Amino acid sequence: VRAEVAAYEAARTLFETCQAEPPLLLPLVAKCLPGATAPELRDLSEAGAGAWQRRRHELSFDPIAAADAFALAVAAGQPLRDAAGNERPGWRLSSCVIRPAPGQPGSGRVVLTLDALVRNGNR
Repeated sequence: VRAEVAAYEAARTLFETCQAEPPLLLPLVAKCLPGATAPELRDLSEAGAGAWQRRRHELSFDPIAAADAFALAVAAGQPLRDAAGNERPGWRLSSCVIRPAPGQPGSGRVVLTLDALVRNGNR
């Protein structure tokens, strides 16, 4: 139990210390996938305990190459660093649904669900 509590406290300290925020997703899509059609974006965020919020966004692409969707998920998940050099996790891929497009190998409808933990009042 002590090890679990210590891990929880270390994670909490990491998030409280680092002032970096997860990047906005639509500009990240434009940067990572130039020329791609903007995805449908649903905000599924919910309040957490205290001053925290779980950001959850669902991005629906139709059609898109699966490799491009995976590249976006990797870019979104990169660690974030603030000006003081503190680091924290970026977006976390919590779900990926792929529906293949007939006659278009490697492409189709892709729905990515990304989560991030932020303090209330921040983006």
